[in-house]
Formats: sequence, C-alpha cells, structure tokens
Amino acid sequence: MTLAWWILPLLLAAGREEPIRDPRAPGDQAIVERGLLTLRLDPKRDAAPGECDDLAMADLRVTIGGAPMPVTSVERVPRPERHWLLLDISESAEGRRQEAKRSAAEYARKVMTPGIDAAALLTVDEDTILVAGPVTDPEALARRIEAVPAGGASALRDGLDLLLRQIEGDRQEQLVLYWTDGQDNTSIGRVEDLLQTLGRAPNATIFPIALMPMRAPRSGEAALGSFLFDVAKRSGGEVFMSSDERWLDQVRGWIARRFAVAFNPPAEATGPLALSLPGKRCQITVLRDPFARPDAIAGSAAPLPGAWSRMHAKQRKFTDDPVCMTASEGSPWEWPMVNGRDHLSGCMMDVISPPGDLFGRKVDWRSLLQGSVRVGARDVKVRTPQLSRLPRSLVEAIDVLVPADAAEPDARSPYVVEGSALLAQRARIASSLFASRSDYRDFALARLDRMAKDELAAIERDFRRAFPDLSAAEIADVARASRAGRRAVEATHTPTDADLARVLAAWLGDVTAKDLLREWERRLVNRRLAGTPAEEAARWKRLRDAWAMPQAFRVAAPLVLVRDPDRDIVGFWRVVLPRPEWFAERAAAKTPAAERPEDRLPEQPLALWLVDEIAKTAAVRERLAGYACSAIDYASMDPAWRSTPEHPFRRVRIAMTFDGKESVTMQRAVVQAEFELLPEAPVRLVGLASEVKGDDELTRALAEARRSVTGNNVSAGTN
Repeated sequence: MTLAWWILPLLLAAGREEPIRDPRAPGDQAIVERGLLTLRLDPKRDAAPGECDDLAMADLRVTIGGAPMPVTSVERVPRPERHWLLLDISESAEGRRQEAKRSAAEYARKVMTPGIDAAALLTVDEDTILVAGPVTDPEALARRIEAVPAGGASALRDGLDLLLRQIEGDRQEQLVLYWTDGQDNTSIGRVEDLLQTLGRAPNATIFPIALMPMRAPRSGEAALGSFLFDVAKRSGGEVFMSSDERWLDQVRGWIARRFAVAFNPPAEATGPLALSLPGKRCQITVLRDPFARPDAIAGSAAPLPGAWSRMHAKQRKFTDDPVCMTASEGSPWEWPMVNGRDHLSGCMMDVISPPGDLFGRKVDWRSLLQGSVRVGARDVKVRTPQLSRLPRSLVEAIDVLVPADAAEPDARSPYVVEGSALLAQRARIASSLFASRSDYRDFALARLDRMAKDELAAIERDFRRAFPDLSAAEIADVARASRAGRRAVEATHTPTDADLARVLAAWLGDVTAKDLLREWERRLVNRRLAGTPAEEAARWKRLRDAWAMPQAFRVAAPLVLVRDPDRDIVGFWRVVLPRPEWFAERAAAKTPAAERPEDRLPEQPLALWLVDEIAKTAAVRERLAGYACSAIDYASMDPAWRSTPEHPFRRVRIAMTFDGKESVTMQRAVVQAEFELLPEAPVRLVGLASEVKGDDELTRALAEARRSVTGNNVSAGTN
C-alpha cells in the first residue's frame, strides 16, 4: 500500500505550507520540527479485546516540555505490500525446519492479500537464494515454501545483509520476516557491518521468527543469535518465538495498529516530547520514519560490504587482476564502467573464494576445499547488446557462458562473477548503463514513468476511500503533492541508483544449473526436429563440466543482461550449482537427507542423443518435424549415494514430451527411455517406450524405431 497517509492531514493543517522535512536522524527535535509521528499501539495485559485497534485524536495526549500540543489529525498507516520471507535452512536449524516452513506458509495464506501484497521467498545457508517471487498469489507462494529443501552451513548475518542491500533506497516500505535460530558459523561480516547496512535501509522492518533449538545449548552457547534482537529493535520490529502460537496475530497487529499523527507545534516549542493515552490500556511505540534519509544521487552507489573491503586491503597484491592492481590512482572497482560496442567493461570486486564448502577435481573429487576467503578486483565484462536485441531468457544467451574448448574446469570467464558480488554491485552497473547508453537511458525513464503513474493511481485510490467528498481533481492534486507522490514523480526526473537498478540491473531470479542445462537441451532438441544442423553436444558438455561441481563458487552470476518479458525490466539471472551437501554425503557414502534437492547434472545430453537415434527411422523423422519438445525429465533409477560427480547416474530414465504444432489437433507424444551408465563402460539404451495421442502414424513409426534401437551400445560422444 502506498504512503498516502503521510501528507493529507498536514496539507490541511493551518499555517504549514511545507510541514514535512527529512531529518538526518530520528529524535524529539526532528519530530517537533515536522509535527508528525508514526505510532504503533500494543495492548497491555489488562486491555480489552480490540481496545488498541483504533485511535482517535481525543485519545492521544501530546506534550512538549509539559505544554499540551493540539493533535490535528490521526490516520491509520496502510499496510506494507512488499514482503520478504527469509528461511534459514542451515544444518543448525535442522530440527525446526519443518516448523519454519509450516509457519511461513501460514503467514502467506493468512496475512498476504491476494493480488495486492507481493512477497519474495529466499533461503539462507552458505548462500542466499531467491526461490520465488515477488509473487502476489499466496497459495502458490505457500506451495513453494513447502517444497524448500535442506541446506548446509550458516551465513545468517551475511544473508540478511545481502537482502537489505536489495531493499536499500527502494521507495516502498518493506517487511522482512526471518525464520532462523541465529546460530551463525560462516558469515564473514561483523554485526556492526550488518547494522550499518540496516541504517541505510530505514524502509525495512525486520521480524525475526526465532527457531528455538531442539537440544539444550552447550556451555557458553547462546540459544538464539543476539544480533536478531539488535536488528529487530533498530528497524522497529520485534523478535517472536516460532513456538508461540500468538506470533502471527502479533505481526498482524503490528501491521494493522500503526497510526500517523499530525500535531501543530509552535515554532518556539522546546523540551522533551511526551505521549500518553489516558483512556486506553495500550503501550505506545514511536516508529522511525521509513524514508527519513534523503535519496542518494544516481552514480553514488552504496559501499561494498565492510568485510570485503577489510580483506581486500590485505589480499589485493595476490588477488587483483593486473589491470585493476596497476590503476594509477583511486579504486577502479568504484569507477563507472566503460561502454564498448556490445558490453561494459571495468574492474569489479569479486569473491574469488567464498566462505563455506567447495569441492574440486584437482586432487580428488572427495576433497573438501575450505580455504581462506579471498576477495579481489577482476577485469570483467557485462554483455550489453542493443536494447532491442536483448535475450528474453538466460538460455538465449548461453553462448557467452560456454567455456572455450580445453579450458580449465575452474577457470572463471570475464562474463561471470560470484553470486553475491553481482548483488552487491547492481547499482553501479545500472548507473553506468544509464550514463553511457541512450537506448537503455530512454527505456529506464519510460519504465520509471509508468511505475510512477501506477503509484500515483494507487495513492489516489487511498485518498478516495479516506476522503470521498474531495473531487477527482483535488484527489489528483493532493496525490502528486503527497510525500509518496513526490517520491514517485522524482524517480522519473532524478532517478537514484536504486531506481535505476530496479529497471536496468534487477535481480530477476535464481535458476539451478540443472534447470538451465535442461532448458538448453530442450531447445537443442527442437533445433534437431526443425532440421537445423547443430553440433552442440560438445559445447553442452563443456558448460556441464564447468558447473557440475561447486569448485570455484556455489552460485554463479553471469554478467549477461536479460529483458524479462513479463515484468518489462532488464536485469540478471544467477545460476545455483549443485549444492556442496550433495558431495559431502556421497563422499561419505551416506544416504542423502530426505529434503536434499535432486540437482545432479547428467554427463551428456542424453535426450538429444535419443532424438538423433530414433530419427534414424525415416517415418519418425518425418512425423516429429511437426512437433515441438515441451519438456525433458531425468529420473535416477538407483540410489543417489552410489553416484559420483564424474558418473552422477548409473541407471537413468528420461521422459520427453512432444506437442503437435497445430493446436487444434491436440497431438501429444511422450517418449521414455532407460539408460545404463556404468563407469568406464559405454552408455547402453536398455528400454524405450512411447505413448502417443492423436497420431497413429507416429505411433507406428515409434514402434518401428523401438525395435531398431533397443539394446544399442553408444559411445559417450553424441552430436
């Protein structure tokens, strides 16, 4: 909901032409100067039900230095519409993960308003992963929550810090709900680093939902991370216990029982501010102004994480690329990026070796790599073709990501950085694009203008409900003059870094390497069906080999701009590699956790090979030319713990779905094949089955192909 409540009471207050000023820091003097308070009411133990749900001007007593101040208006603060649900899936929260998922799903179903509230779902263990969103369908979100898998180590402070960096500077109020036990064992940032980031995001209110441990804390071990209480208090939130059945009502109450209070202090008013509710048994909390800080000027990006700067100062002689190390002056990783023909280039701070577990091939795949965290400035490139030629998905730009033939598996492309490095520096990329490329600049201004119009329309709806007697013209004037309205309009004239990052360098989402390679394989299959020569299997395998194990990073961030067709914004997708827990469990020959995701990458594109094989039957080739492959699924037929990264499957079943291109015919074919893939042995097709709807000729053709190919031995190289 927009912040329509901020301005109308004050516009109507006599003698106050500009009642609102943005104080640099909260305090009595700032409140007195602007004559505006944001309050939250909480019922005391002896309060009657619903006693604190409403507030009238006559209920509140305001004094300054003991002198009463007339209250001119009280308005209910609309609920925030931006929600971030952050779930701790680390091993320390193992015993309470199901409880966290249950309560998070309950929040989505009972608190969110369908079609209005937008929520993003993230998980945190060693890495912070965007699982879904922002979405406005609570039920769909709840189902994604229920499918969240188990994780590994705990970088809980760093995860929250990264999230707050995405919220910083946004023009909307945002709620963060954090289900966690607070037991952090991997973060490199300090608590004070997190609090500094929080200070730059006053529009965020954090509610930690504490997951109490199943066992008693060991001697000297805190039951709950103390930093959770610090961030809750400083952001105006509160820590709730997940075991307390009342926490959901308490959060709902926080959302519903906030009020904007306007009073008209004389210019000479001095002394302490005091508030009381003589006729109500309610506790008053003065909330901070979520938009108290002035907006940053575009081009002045937020500082890098403090831990990165401290480590880089000690490591740069060994970690910086030569061109970044030999810069004559200043910090080249802070300079605007240089515009080239179809890319931006420059130095960017990268996490060369992230905290947490990695696995590599150099000695033995079972070797767990836990070296020191390394940060360095790298000479990178951001793929920026003409706006009209931007890909609509990451797989459309796959060529940029494929390693060169014979490249080392852990060699890092100039078009790829570690996942958190991108998120910490999105704004710099966006401001560089805006400054150097007219097509992107025009797009950003037009998109921000449409967003501002949508925002003003929402503000007008708020005013219309609250003040039905005002004319449409009066409503429109007041909406544009309101604090929220001014902020929305200013984004179109003087965009900030946060505005530009929102439309030119957005965090579009995270995709698993498994899903990305599966989609690429599906497209290659369709190229085969269309008769297009495509010698792509070797390239597919090179990218698979580079990303089959988390040997240099666990989350890759391709520096390839994508234009999201649904949201009409430009940004980046990150790629989540197979998780290190997969390797740890298999290295120890342990049965994987029940919630562990199936993220193994097949050694080769077996579906592509299968299409080539069955298409050797002329009738199949002719009939499938009228079809398109819509889905490919791999399913292991033996225990996952028996596999290795080099041989992830011993027996695997592939299902391919083909849909007829003529929708009126409702033709569909499902082809299933079973392969045996033993180490040091040729791949063997041991079973082939099909089910066809609406195409008898294809049914007969596939039966003929099945007789000819079943039992064939094939080499690992496919084209």
